Amino acid sequence: MAHFKHIFIITLIILTTRCDILSPDKDKQGIEITPLHIRTQAALLKINIDQGYQGCRLIIKRDSSVIISDTIYQKDTTILDTDLKSSQNYLYSAEITNNNKPNLYSNSLNITTMDTTQHPIIEWEIDTLGIPGLSSIRDIKIVSPDNIWAVGQIIRSDPDSSWNKSGKETFNAAHWNGEKWEVMRIINSAKLYSIWYFSENDIWVTSFGFPIHWDGDKWQLYHLQNMGIDVSAGFGIWASSPDNIYFVGYEGSIVHYDGSNFEKMESGTTTNLYGIWGIDEEHIWACGMDINSPNSAILSLEEEGWEIIGKPEQYRKGCSFRSIWTDNPYILYLNGYSGRAYYETIQDSVIFFNNDGDWVGEPIDGLAINNIFATTTGSEVLHYNGSSWHLYSEIKNKFGHSFKIQSLDVTDDMIVAGGYYFLAYNSIPIIIRGYY
Repeated sequence: MAHFKHIFIITLIILTTRCDILSPDKDKQGIEITPLHIRTQAALLKINIDQGYQGCRLIIKRDSSVIISDTIYQKDTTILDTDLKSSQNYLYSAEITNNNKPNLYSNSLNITTMDTTQHPIIEWEIDTLGIPGLSSIRDIKIVSPDNIWAVGQIIRSDPDSSWNKSGKETFNAAHWNGEKWEVMRIINSAKLYSIWYFSENDIWVTSFGFPIHWDGDKWQLYHLQNMGIDVSAGFGIWASSPDNIYFVGYEGSIVHYDGSNFEKMESGTTTNLYGIWGIDEEHIWACGMDINSPNSAILSLEEEGWEIIGKPEQYRKGCSFRSIWTDNPYILYLNGYSGRAYYETIQDSVIFFNNDGDWVGEPIDGLAINNIFATTTGSEVLHYNGSSWHLYSEIKNKFGHSFKIQSLDVTDDMIVAGGYYFLAYNSIPIIIRGYY
């Protein structure tokens, strides 16, 4: 991960700037250090300071070494210490001084950074689902090793031309039963873009502009425009429950489903939204990009609605993100046409990785911040262990640069990714199953 040298972050403004501490008091804690987020090589800490000490000097120590010495202007402050090593113990403390003499002492905070994970050794199985045509696998959901769903567009041979007299038959979904892939048509043969699985009787998929739901008996397509909802939200799905589902799509479209009704939400952007991810009902993010321009948007769902986050000058020029993943509210991992990056939510900045493959990115998914997978348009499957990215060269060696990997899902024991193999003016739908 890229490093900053002891970032000092302001979170709350206090007007007074006078330091009125009269005498040292080791028993009085007008200052407290608490951990917000501990990573493999960084620690995000919150410093709570009693009001009235503004204008004094704050000294923060790590293992007796001073890492910050600055005048206090705020009551509450956060720091991101990125000069750490994985799986190490550190002791933090703080002092408030007046005329270079300690007056107040904080608690002592012991932390242990996360360990990096091993880049897993993966045994790959490669499945070709169709024949050359305008085919691709756009999204994948692993329910179990013998219950995997994939959606997109799949073209297969139709020798007797019984389907439409063309000699080819078009499907838009496939199911792995542990032995083989079974293709199917959901509603019709239109391309599908995303899938969300609650149970065998509760599945959502999307076409270009419409949510489609399986209730265990039939598939039902919801034509949003006929409901007076003038959006096309079919590129991505995220849900915390069957009564709280979000759909994102074309030109900033976002639609919320509460279990009974669909509602359009204002996004504040006209950028196409492809990725959406959340960790609970209160922490949800989305991202998107315009294919023909270096334009990107990162959105956060706040109490007032969706807000664009990040400084626009940091990511709108030369930055394009298609997918987003995290397991906490402090750091968001991004993948897209600008490569791999992460966004510090409190620091409000985008930082790019510099050792993460050569091709532009597509999906990203993970199990923890030290166990993340990402794919690219150039046959690259990558794993991040909290410190470095590993490229699975066997996939690249097999497909050269011609496997555009557009879909990804991971569990504790397997990874499944899909897309298409580019062949002249056609494409062949491919799914790779990796076991570790």
